[in-house]
Amino acid sequence: MQSPGAFANGTTLGIPLQYAIAQIIKVNPTTGVPDSTGKFATLKGIVYGFNQRFTGVQCVLRDSTGGITLFNTTRNFGYTVKEGDEIEVSGAISTNRGLAQLILDTIIFTSSGNTLKTPSTVVKVDELTESDLVRVNNVKFVTRPTGANWPTTSSNISVTNAANDTIVIRVLNTSILAGKPLPTTPTFNIVGLGSQTSTSFASPFAFNGYQIIPRTQDDITINIQDSLNAFNLLTPANNDTILLTNANLNDTILLSWTPCVNSNGVYATTYTFVLDTVGEDFSTPRFELITGNSAVFKLTKANIYAMAISNGIAQGQLFTGIWQVKAESNTLVRFSNSFRNIFIQNNVTTSVSELKRLDAIQLYPNPAKEEATLVGLIPHKDVVSIIGISGKIEANFTASPKAVVLPINGLKAGIYFVKIQSGEAIVVKKLWVQ
Repeated sequence: MQSPGAFANGTTLGIPLQYAIAQIIKVNPTTGVPDSTGKFATLKGIVYGFNQRFTGVQCVLRDSTGGITLFNTTRNFGYTVKEGDEIEVSGAISTNRGLAQLILDTIIFTSSGNTLKTPSTVVKVDELTESDLVRVNNVKFVTRPTGANWPTTSSNISVTNAANDTIVIRVLNTSILAGKPLPTTPTFNIVGLGSQTSTSFASPFAFNGYQIIPRTQDDITINIQDSLNAFNLLTPANNDTILLTNANLNDTILLSWTPCVNSNGVYATTYTFVLDTVGEDFSTPRFELITGNSAVFKLTKANIYAMAISNGIAQGQLFTGIWQVKAESNTLVRFSNSFRNIFIQNNVTTSVSELKRLDAIQLYPNPAKEEATLVGLIPHKDVVSIIGISGKIEANFTASPKAVVLPINGLKAGIYFVKIQSGEAIVVKKLWVQ
């Protein structure tokens, strides 16, 4: 077999011979450098992936024997990279931080719409996966990227496989995947092109720095058993206004949504009502309330008033917010398909000094297991109620001594609201019962 760049009888002087890709990418096991480095060759194959550069060309070319990365810093030779194209290329064989490349000096387009190979399923990426289309199943983030989307700047993101091996996902700012939604399940599957950026900048190259470069959102798939299905909000309607007055704090607001289930028909185990200021993204919500496992929940206006007071929504003020529901089942999390606008008008009138006094009443310990105590009550004046998240009043009494031990022995573990009322002044404190 001739080495790349050599000329046989009958070839045109100066035109490199055509080779199968496998013939030119064999790597020296000591240096990490292709044996054919510096030689010239012509290759013919199918384009995989996208142009990884804004200028010039960087993509993968594969034939039936293997793959190699094509590269030119500034020139694209009038060719626009498109996956599935068949092209013929010529250039010099090189390497960049362990990755075998062909430095282009010619591109000839021959056809389009060619069939790609089925991704090879591998456990991790290494020297054998360079410039190959591979699939790794059941990976999870080491540290989930900030926000809801894949980064829009070129980034390395670490995941681990089932054997706890670390794999680096290289998300490029030139890819269609950049800026698209992250998977919401604990584990997911990824397809992409194998690559390498060795920690060594010159030969001999360390055999490390292997990466997988996904192309589009379709390269990220979830395990159906690890997903929760989409669900929608029902009530209150979008742009509803909740009016809070002294006379209606015992009224309820009906929250409802379609049930959230997984592919096996198992319902979410917990729902949480989440409220935030309009224009925010729910990353640090103004109010959260675990509503249980039902898709219907009655929220008392007293609860909403407590939220309003704790967030500085004073008498006469209008709060413009957004709300949605979070569904959870074991480690799975999914938010409702959309959020809704809501307006809360606080028209509750009360004495500021009396409200401050009630707010200063201490509730401890919190969380509580066997008993909780209120300190600072005025005997025969302050009325105390313990309310469950469903709105059910578990206890209601008028304070007698200044310190009151709350009757929580018979309560199930969960969140309760302790409402303290003096005339028209009301303060609601949250109590966790363990």
